[in-house]
Amino acid sequence: MKGKVAIVGEYHLTEGFALAGLKHVFQPRLEEVEQLLERLINEQFSVIFLTPRYYKALSPQFRRRLTSLSHPLVVVLPDGSQSVSEEELRLMIKKALGIDVLGMKR
Repeated sequence: MKGKVAIVGEYHLTEGFALAGLKHVFQPRLEEVEQLLERLINEQFSVIFLTPRYYKALSPQFRRRLTSLSHPLVVVLPDGSQSVSEEELRLMIKKALGIDVLGMKR
C-alpha cells in the first residue's frame, strides 16, 4: 500500500475498523480532533475517515482547509441521512492511494 489510512471518531463507530485490521484508529476528545488531524496530515496519511460528529466539531476554517487539500483524502462517513456508494468510495480511495485497495472488479 502506498499510504497510510486512519479513522477518527467515536469508539462504537471506529472499533470495527480496528477489528478488521486498520492500525490507525483514533478516538480523541472532541476538542482535540483538529490537533490530531493536523498531526495526521503532517505524517503523510493518504486517507482519513472521519465520523460526522467529529466533522461537526471542527471549526468552519478547519473544514474549509480540509476540503481544499489535495492530499490526504478526508472522507466523512455517512450518518444514515446520506450515503456514499461503494463505487464512489472505491474511486476516492484509489485517487488518494494510487491503487485499488478494495479490489472491486466487475
